[in-house]
Amino acid sequence: MKNKTLILTGILALSSIVIAAQNSPRPTITVVKGNPTHQNDVAIVKKNLIIGPQRPECNGIMQTGGCYQVKEKKSQKKWEVFPAPIKGFNYKAGFEYVIEVKVERPKESLEGATEEYTYLRTISKKKIMTSPKIGLQVIN
Repeated sequence: MKNKTLILTGILALSSIVIAAQNSPRPTITVVKGNPTHQNDVAIVKKNLIIGPQRPECNGIMQTGGCYQVKEKKSQKKWEVFPAPIKGFNYKAGFEYVIEVKVERPKESLEGATEEYTYLRTISKKKIMTSPKIGLQVIN
């Protein structure tokens, strides 16, 4: 009789664990571009960014001072202000860069940061000259 009670208790406990696991929310991962690699439920995505020749002043959650001007596509007409730091990127004003970055969800979300950017490589770098009459010009 004791064996039947232990077996039934074990089956009941195991089935409740299985039901609880099925009802728990699964992590949602959004991939902007590229294929994610999963390391401990953290999505790692590689993507290209076009970095503009000037760094406008901004006071973002993650960075104070010069933010980056960024486009994600060449067809994009206006620069977006990008307040996040890019670890390992050695920026010099006056150049337009196309760089590859690794985008990760940080292990600990600090000050509302949802993504962490790490420089991987420079795809291209063009000197941009400024002129008061003409504005920005690409110099090849």
